[in-house]
Formats: sequence, C-alpha cells, structure tokens
Amino acid sequence: MTLTEPGTESTLIWLLLALIGLLALILPGLLQNRLQREKRQFRAFFEQAMVGMARSTIDRRWIEVNPALCRILGYSQDFLTQCDWITLTHPEDREHNLQLLNAALAGERDEILLEKRFLRPDGSIVFVNLAARAVRLNNGQVDYFTVVIEDITQRQLAERQFANQVNRSLALIELPQQAETLNEEEFMLQALERAESLTASQIALL
Repeated sequence: MTLTEPGTESTLIWLLLALIGLLALILPGLLQNRLQREKRQFRAFFEQAMVGMARSTIDRRWIEVNPALCRILGYSQDFLTQCDWITLTHPEDREHNLQLLNAALAGERDEILLEKRFLRPDGSIVFVNLAARAVRLNNGQVDYFTVVIEDITQRQLAERQFANQVNRSLALIELPQQAETLNEEEFMLQALERAESLTASQIALL
C-alpha cells in the first residue's frame, strides 16, 4: 500500500488545473494561427492556379473568380462578378447547363461535370471542361458552388483537325473504288460532292 504524502494529491490537482488553464489560453491561438496559415495557402493556390477557379451563387453569379478564369474567358474580375454567367454561355449549351444546375438545387446531385462553350468579348468561342460541386447548408440547401474550369480549346481544335484529315483520307481511298461502279458523270458528281463537303465550299462543274 502506497501512502500519499500530505499535500501531494492537492498539489497534483492544482498542477493539472494549471495545465488545463494554460492549454485553454494557448490552443485558441494555435488553432487561429493554423487557420490563418491554411487560408493564406489556399488564397495563394487560388490566385496562382493555372486553371480557372470560382465560387458561384445559386442564381448563377460568381462570388469570386481567380486570374486564370479571367484570362480564359477574356473578361475582368469586376465584370465576371457582376454578370449572370449563363449569358456568357454558348446559346446551344445553356439548356443542358441549366438542367444540371436545377438537378443540383433539387438535391438530385452534388457534382456537375460537363464540356461547354463560353463566349469571349471578341465573339470567339472557348471550349472548357467544367467541374462544379455544391456546398450545402445543414438543412441540405445549396449555399454556393465551387467551380473549376479548364481551357480545352486547343485540344478541341486539334481533334477537329484530325477528324477532317481522317475524312479526307477516307474520301481519297473510296474514290477509286467508286470509279469502278459509276459512269463518268456520276463519278464526277460524287467527287464534287466529296470535295465540297471536305472544303465547305461550292464547286461548279463546267
């Protein structure tokens, strides 16, 4: 049986209480410093990212946008945070985009992934991969969306150019085979049709 010296137990209790009090004073500051550090790191990543990043309200307005998104779309930060982004969306893509947005607002999905087109100030089209995620309140309602946008315009143009080259090659391969089954006039008409489809121009037969 171990005997506790007089006053030892009370001393340990006071030391424990003092330690708890010290931690209560120090921990909030440590947590606050860590939170501030993480905020600075996120802000640096947000500002320096190579892809477009933004937060969007449920009524299709950007709360904040990063410099990369401004470069991709060709608009200033002030302009983007004051406009409805659906107006910058290519008219043919708007309906599908709104369907996905409404599904997220209805609680049917949290993520939106799609390829779409935006209109730049000079009227040119930029192709993008867009990924958005709903951030919800405790009641399940959407508070805002986080959005990441990647410019894939050059890839789209390269894919279209490759497809055109394939079509030209197939046309050249098929023409000799068709010459064996068509008379001269039919063959010339077929060749002109192929030439017009490949060059997107009209060619007259003299």
